[in-house]
Amino acid sequence: MVDAGRWGTAANSRALTDFAGDGIITGIVKLLDTGDLKIDHLAHRLQTASMRRIDQLIDEDSDCLIGLQELCEGARLSLRTIRSIIRRRMGMTAHSYLQRRRLSRVRQALLTPREIRTVTSIAMDHGFTHLGRFSAFYRQMYGELPSETLRKATGRLISSPPHDKGCVSRTSSAESMKTS
Repeated sequence: MVDAGRWGTAANSRALTDFAGDGIITGIVKLLDTGDLKIDHLAHRLQTASMRRIDQLIDEDSDCLIGLQELCEGARLSLRTIRSIIRRRMGMTAHSYLQRRRLSRVRQALLTPREIRTVTSIAMDHGFTHLGRFSAFYRQMYGELPSETLRKATGRLISSPPHDKGCVSRTSSAESMKTS
C-alpha cells in the first residue's frame, strides 16, 4: 500500500495503488476522477505566480542586497514557502538562488562597464564581501576570473589609438637610441 502522507490524499493513494495493480489507463482515470490533478494544477499556477513575484522583487532591488526576509515581506509568503518554491522550481536552495542572481548582475556589470571600476568595487556593490569566495564562485560559474571578464570588456571599449604615419612607436624610438 502507498503511504497517503507522502503522496497526498488517501484517494490519491488508492488511485496510485490501483494504478500499479489495474494498469496504466485505469489508474489514470481514477486519478482524474478524484480531482487531485486539478488541485495540483492550481498549486502549480500559484507557485508560478509566486516565483514570478520573487524574481520581480529581486530584479527591482537596485542595491542587489535583498535577502530572504525582504523577499518574504515583499511576496507576502512565509520563509518556508519561499524556500520550498525556489527548491522545486530552481533545484537549489533559496540562498544559492539569490547568490547566483547577484553573481549574474556582477557579470553583467563587468561585461558592460559604464565607467572605470574595479572588480572589488563591483563585487562589494552587489553584496559580495568575501572576495576570495566571490572569485572562486565566479570562476566556477563562468569559467574565468572576474578580472578576466572585465579585462575583455574594457579591451573592447578601449581601442588602440590610431597610428599616424608620422608618429614613432616606443619600441622603434628605443631601438633607434640603442643604435645611435
